[in-house]
Amino acid sequence: MKKNKIKEDRLVYLLLLSSFLILFITLEKYTFTIKETSITYSYLIVPILLLITNIIYKRLKLNELLKIIILSLIVLLVFITIINFSLGLTTNFNELIRPIISLIISIIINIIILTLTIKKYKSIYLLILLNYLFSIITYNIIYQLFLRTNIDYTYYMILLPIELFIVIIISIIDKIKIRYK
Repeated sequence: MKKNKIKEDRLVYLLLLSSFLILFITLEKYTFTIKETSITYSYLIVPILLLITNIIYKRLKLNELLKIIILSLIVLLVFITIINFSLGLTTNFNELIRPIISLIISIIINIIILTLTIKKYKSIYLLILLNYLFSIITYNIIYQLFLRTNIDYTYYMILLPIELFIVIIISIIDKIKIRYK
């Protein structure tokens, strides 16, 4: 009975993470403008993806999380390929891989920090907040340095307070809803 529950949980988490990855990649093309700086909506999804991975990590542990992340990436690539094929568009995997690399590195750092802090401090709100914040900053730095042709510091300075606000909300949800062992 318990094995069936774990399999059902895996499927639900796979669908959840895959859905948000598809949303993340889709929103990469759409932007909003603040002070003449164009920011993609996909940045707003990164904290939610980190929260989802933390939930999966807590519920199913690291081994299952890695399997779900890999399967979600496969689902994402297959979905994008099928949609582009059905619309008669070509699939540019270079555009897909760039934000995904930043996200994967950010998730890995998030999980490493989470693992180290849980063992010693349980779920202290400040550590949860700093973990999310550090993971978001890591994502932004990797994306800015390696994936953009020109580094725009105003872009980063406008984006950071927006993401800080989102991270505060996500951290509160994490602290209240996720009980780490």
